Amino acid sequence: MKNLKDLFEHQLKDLYSAETQLLKALPKMAENASDAKLKKAFEAHLKETETHQHAWPKFVRNSKLNQPVKPAKQ
Repeated sequence: MKNLKDLFEHQLKDLYSAETQLLKALPKMAENASDAKLKKAFEAHLKETETHQHAWPKFVRNSKLNQPVKPAKQ
């Protein structure tokens, strides 16, 4: 990394990757949860994560990143 912008982009890509992984894992976690409250919490977190993923394209455009992050395929 050459500068702070490169570091920023790298960190954003890590965050995006984590959210993409959550989108895949949370439905399975909710399905396998034996406690109703836990299942609801996983489902609520999934909705929140989906909201974040839908906001990424606008954020990337506004940030003028060198290598845009693409939203996850649903």
